[in-house]
Amino acid sequence: MSLTDFFERYSGSNSSGFSRRNLLFALLIFLSRVPFIFSGPGTDEDAWGVALTALKIFSTHQYEVSRFPGFPVHELISALFIRGGPAALNLLTAIMSAAAALMFVCALQEIRFRFPYLAGLAFAFTSIVYTHSSDSIDYMWAMAFIMASFWLLLKEKPVLSSIMLAIAVGCRITSITMLLSFGVLLIDDNQNSRSNIKRMVRYALLTGLFSVIIYFPVLYKYGLSFFTFYDLSGYPSIPKVLYKISLGVWGVTGIIALLYGTLALLFPPGTKSGKYLLPRTVNEKHVISWLVAMDMTILIFVRFPYESGYLIPLIPFTILVFGKYLYDRAFIYFSLLLILSPFVIGISTGHKPDSPKPSAVSANISVFSFDVNLDFLNGQLCTEMKSRKQMEKFANTVVDESQYLADSSLVLCGWWYNAIEYQHQQLPPEKKNNKVIWAHYLDKDELITYIQARYNIFYLPLQDSLEKKMYGVDIKYFGAVPLFSNDDEDFPEDSESKP
Repeated sequence: MSLTDFFERYSGSNSSGFSRRNLLFALLIFLSRVPFIFSGPGTDEDAWGVALTALKIFSTHQYEVSRFPGFPVHELISALFIRGGPAALNLLTAIMSAAAALMFVCALQEIRFRFPYLAGLAFAFTSIVYTHSSDSIDYMWAMAFIMASFWLLLKEKPVLSSIMLAIAVGCRITSITMLLSFGVLLIDDNQNSRSNIKRMVRYALLTGLFSVIIYFPVLYKYGLSFFTFYDLSGYPSIPKVLYKISLGVWGVTGIIALLYGTLALLFPPGTKSGKYLLPRTVNEKHVISWLVAMDMTILIFVRFPYESGYLIPLIPFTILVFGKYLYDRAFIYFSLLLILSPFVIGISTGHKPDSPKPSAVSANISVFSFDVNLDFLNGQLCTEMKSRKQMEKFANTVVDESQYLADSSLVLCGWWYNAIEYQHQQLPPEKKNNKVIWAHYLDKDELITYIQARYNIFYLPLQDSLEKKMYGVDIKYFGAVPLFSNDDEDFPEDSESKP
């Protein structure tokens, strides 16, 4: 049996929805995430920030954002489950990642895609999707509702679709850009321009209204000033941006998949023995919608290129575009390469306390002038889990070290602030050193205020160089000293805080 025959046989019917086979597919995706939910909130400081904010909301019964502009759906639900610790939040994310894959499969079945489960697996196992499917960040929460909105729109249920998109906005506000993509899908060739415009305006207004209702807790507490974004470190270097948009999203075999798919499009087989995967009814309107979604995701990332996870909405629509134009055999190889991406060759950076230890078979190379380590024994998923555990271990080490500070002290934590503050909050009251306070970053005036209050200033690895970069403040000049004595030896000042 050929690969094409195999996927043809096990692709199921074209009817979308919560069929037994679809639910089994979602269960398998969920189970593939479960082993990794006990590895801490994640390597992203925002993942720890969600856990910390959820703890504060649970303790005070007062809403606050984990970071602006606020993510109320994710933050409030996380607060309900924070008593279970980070593992409970990670479990919720695993459920949402399975839901996102299920909704994508349902959408594929709605447009009669021939290999919906293969494409669903390609989406679920693309490197960046898998690694963020078991942490406390909100990427997969937003994707679950975006895919649900997409599916419902294909089923011609615009009101339900607009509600799902509004909930996605409540998870990540940038989801609102999907209005442009989904607006294209609302165009009906049998209707005149005025009718189509009314449909699009009605959909946009409904989505906007539901989004405002969902954002009421944020508006109530912060007013219109909530609409801002975290941007302390400035625009990353171009090599760093290129790394994030390529290997950071797709992994090594994922990049190979994109190259292979592009070559297969440019140079199709001369025999043309393969079959297309979509019917002709999926025409230019659909492709334009997918391309708009891809373009908007890339534009947002170019404006705020801080995390590869921002590009996750790009992935399902990229798969759809290749699924539209590749022959079946080429699409199978393309998908299998994406599925392999979390398991083949782990990528990480060194010289940081949360950097995973490379295996015996690894190599340090320069990618876009950015130094990375390629681990040939551990895939990206394994490397990410090691880094998550290392970050948690480092946070605990800092909290333990703070127990020996006898005088009023401030510790500049930078990137690790959320993780350290969260771990500190877990200590019983009798074990907390109340003479120590933690700070994210400090400008010159704030630093002088603490010095005048007779605080000893300590800093974690790299924070002296980052303070100088962001605020032009040489904290050593003001008497700040490393919390760990080997800081200068093990963590060079020219390293960056996050790959």
